[in-house]
Amino acid sequence: MRYLPKTLHIQSFHAVALENSISKASEKTLIGKASLSRHIAELEQDLGVLLFERHSNGLELTSVGEKLFAIANELADVAIHFSDLADSLADNYDREVRLSCTPGLAAFVLPEVIQKISHQAPNIKIELVSTNRPLNLLMGEADISLRTIETSAAKVKGEKICDIAYAAYASLTYLEKHGGPQNFTDLKNHNFIGGYQMGAFEKQLKKIGASVDNSLIRYRCNDAIIAWNLVILGCGIGVSLCHNGDNEPRVERLFKDLPTLSLPIWISAYKDIRAHKSIELVYNAIITELNNLPKSSLKY
Repeated sequence: MRYLPKTLHIQSFHAVALENSISKASEKTLIGKASLSRHIAELEQDLGVLLFERHSNGLELTSVGEKLFAIANELADVAIHFSDLADSLADNYDREVRLSCTPGLAAFVLPEVIQKISHQAPNIKIELVSTNRPLNLLMGEADISLRTIETSAAKVKGEKICDIAYAAYASLTYLEKHGGPQNFTDLKNHNFIGGYQMGAFEKQLKKIGASVDNSLIRYRCNDAIIAWNLVILGCGIGVSLCHNGDNEPRVERLFKDLPTLSLPIWISAYKDIRAHKSIELVYNAIITELNNLPKSSLKY
């Protein structure tokens, strides 16, 4: 009988080939770097071929490795389809659904969605993964992804839900102490709280005659939740979802006569959600609830 390589070794090869790095593959698969290296070495020895060429900037598939990687992709699809079928046969709303989204959506939008889902399906289990790093749906890192950018991965179903509204806010205590900005030029006299997300609004701000460059940002933070707490505590002016800011009595929206800003919200899933009642319920509930949020008034 012909010797067959271990399935785990093929999975490790596939993960490393996708990332071109053992370290990155280890982060994605949660398999130790030493174990991944050993799997690759044993697979090369079992097959009698060289799968990767080692370079200073990472790993590169050899010509043989590229051909085997194509088959490894097919095997990964088969494994996912196998899991899908098993899930669909046993799915009765008690399957755990892994949902990945940005920290802002996780904190300010998803709790209400999950609350309503809990009434529809009391037995459903949801793991909410709050991260700015998009998880790999093809690798099974998540069942559903909610992002402000469209996924470009093949075999992933994605659709735009809406353009969600954002605006600038300041706490009542901040406004009592510093007063509110009368115009965009006046922002230079105020403390501004921002982070990487401000770049997403750059073109929109220019369209309404505003600009928030790095020199205006006094408190920089890459976490939407912490940045919002800084706004509430009176540290400065910040941008947040209107759904969040308009429902917070400790803050006030600024520039109410101007159009709100916006970010598109995309939802995506790899699996055929119609075959998984749990995933389909969560997927559809998210679309329904997000369509009820305030939409941007800024027209392109």
